[in-house]
Amino acid sequence: MLYGEEQNSFYKLNPNDKSVNGIPLIKQIRYFLNQIETEVKLTKAGNLPPTLVKELYSQKILVDELIENGFTKLTKETDANCIVLTRVLCELSGILKKRNGTLSLTSKGRDIYKTNGIFPLIFDTFANTFNWSYFDGYPNKTIGQVGYKFSLFLIHKYGDVERNADFYSEKYFKAFPQLLDNPETNQFSEPYGCYSVRTFRRFLDYFGFIRVTGNHFQKLMTVRKSETFDEFIVFKAHGV
Repeated sequence: MLYGEEQNSFYKLNPNDKSVNGIPLIKQIRYFLNQIETEVKLTKAGNLPPTLVKELYSQKILVDELIENGFTKLTKETDANCIVLTRVLCELSGILKKRNGTLSLTSKGRDIYKTNGIFPLIFDTFANTFNWSYFDGYPNKTIGQVGYKFSLFLIHKYGDVERNADFYSEKYFKAFPQLLDNPETNQFSEPYGCYSVRTFRRFLDYFGFIRVTGNHFQKLMTVRKSETFDEFIVFKAHGV
């Protein structure tokens, strides 16, 4: 279960074909693609036009902590990680293509983005293709992404109760000790924060699969499974 490569090895994604527009990341991607319509001309730096960036962020579907807390001003695409992520996932998944300074919908993108099929495509792209270390400076590039299915199982098994994020970090590193540079690592060490940020703040929270409170820097982050998790990730009996 820890290393299985098959998507349906022990769980299914949206087996009942529920509407996926309530998933924050999917909702943001669809809004973004609706704004593009067919294509959009990029800036000289290769970024999305500032007007499109501000329009997308103003929906507050996903937000950036630095912007919300006044540390960063939104003037361009790269000021908001959640907008960069939205674009990157669309390109990596084959929904969008960049050519001659223009970003445009592919035939695949036109066919899938308004259907429920966009969810497994984006989920798989985020989980397996996108580099989870893209937005941070943590030295270990694989923490969180390696064994992400195990993290899903942990949330499935223990997520009914609100727990400190370190509860999951401890179980994760016990299962994957090779990811620790120092075997004496504990909840006050950098790897725990790295795991919490990548797995909870960026991955599961963006899909609306958990409710997160607190700040990992102060060791106060808590995590609880949302109803959305059980609606869209259903575990098979032999995987429990």
